Amino acid sequence: MEKEQFSKILAKLEQLDESLNQVSRGMDDALQPEPEADWDAAKPEPLKDFLDRCFW
Repeated sequence: MEKEQFSKILAKLEQLDESLNQVSRGMDDALQPEPEADWDAAKPEPLKDFLDRCFW
């Protein structure tokens, strides 16, 4: 009986370990820095031209 209970507990601990690993990987992915945005490419052309004339 003790061996059976030990096996069940061990299986549960392995499941918990895998769940924690998945959460940890998800947190690592969430903490990765966002790539730098290319702000000039994101602006519509008329706005980009206007800003270029005003500030450059």
